[in-house]
Amino acid sequence: MSITFYGHPFSAYCKKVLIAFYEHDLAYELRQIDFEGSSALDEFSEIWPIKRMPVIVDQGRPVIESSIIIEHIDQHYHRDVRLVPQDSQSALEA
Repeated sequence: MSITFYGHPFSAYCKKVLIAFYEHDLAYELRQIDFEGSSALDEFSEIWPIKRMPVIVDQGRPVIESSIIIEHIDQHYHRDVRLVPQDSQSALEA
């Protein structure tokens, strides 16, 4: 199980994903994106040409947008902690 996280720690949307990693005790590899010449920028551009952070690659599959990433983590790596309620009505309000 290997998750690569493309983002920047100062981005509010990336912080949401970092909180999900922390709450689920997930290990990940950070590929920090710096739009002024990051070595990860070309790699990131190939994965997501729109170049919007955050993006994770989980088992070879890219997952985009912070809320979708959090739902993905909840569905595939949930333990006792759920960040999105299982009930669909409650999830819409979260």
